[in-house]
Amino acid sequence: MVAHQWWAGLGTFLVCRRWGLGVVSSLVGGSLFLAAPYYVAEIGEGHYAQICVLSWVPWAMLAYEGFRAQPSRGWPWVTLVLAVSALAGHFQEAYYLAVTLTVFAVLDAWQEWRRAGREPAALVLTHWFAVGATTAVIAVAEVFPIWRHVQQSLRSSGIAAGDPAQMGVGMANLWQLMNGAALGGPESYQQTGSIGPRSAISDW
Repeated sequence: MVAHQWWAGLGTFLVCRRWGLGVVSSLVGGSLFLAAPYYVAEIGEGHYAQICVLSWVPWAMLAYEGFRAQPSRGWPWVTLVLAVSALAGHFQEAYYLAVTLTVFAVLDAWQEWRRAGREPAALVLTHWFAVGATTAVIAVAEVFPIWRHVQQSLRSSGIAAGDPAQMGVGMANLWQLMNGAALGGPESYQQTGSIGPRSAISDW
């Protein structure tokens, strides 16, 4: 876990340098990335897979800068980083990273279309499609088992298919957001659902 934190800090330092920041500013940038509340929370919980995925975020940004400069040469590096992040063990963060970079690619293609015409824009989108397709082929080794397990769990039915009371969702819970004891405590909970132990026993 410590090694992945160093890897994340180094990647942030390098991408800051790529963006033209000085050495001190880049060191501050790497430190701030490691001090982000989400990162600190995951470290505190010992969520190793999330730390592994997050450590590749700055490297993905660095690889995308190479893609932005020259899509025909930069797309394999972006694919490699995205594939490694997807295989790190927690697909959710890797998915958000891929979506973010896709937004960047679409905006860059739009700017190329306005600046140089249709062909450069098509070049960006074509190579980004190659990034997505190749990453998907590699990441299926991680995604398919997750998908199979989800199909065998309660998550496959979704919230709408189940009893909303089991989710603890209701208008009364809006007041509970402001006052944690609005519906009672563990011994005197006043609403059915899965929030309080008493309601859980009564549901059984």
